[in-house]
Amino acid sequence: MVLTMPEEADSMKRMGLYDQVKSAFQDLIAPELHAIRGDIHRLDQKVDGVDARLTTKIDSGIGSLRTEVGSLRTEMSSMKGELVPHGYRHPGASRRPRSAPLVARLPRLRAELLTACYDTRP
Repeated sequence: MVLTMPEEADSMKRMGLYDQVKSAFQDLIAPELHAIRGDIHRLDQKVDGVDARLTTKIDSGIGSLRTEVGSLRTEMSSMKGELVPHGYRHPGASRRPRSAPLVARLPRLRAELLTACYDTRP
């Protein structure tokens, strides 16, 4: 003799198990998820605050750098304005490029080189 349960009882067992799992989820996991959401929200606010402070500091630093560069440009323009009317030139700077004498000597050097290469005299 085999005893079988009616399908209704099996369905009720499954429904009871589902209700137990659902209840456990709502009692144990849902509050933790809610707490985690709160933590994430607080961290997001902290990150936004740090971002705002860093942006302010960076903008301030860039403004200071621009001011310094502007004052350096003004100072250099002033120095240039003072030096140019006096005809000041750096001692190492000549009016003629240093390569000019070499360029003038090239034809003579070329002729000497050709003579030396093709000279067959002993």
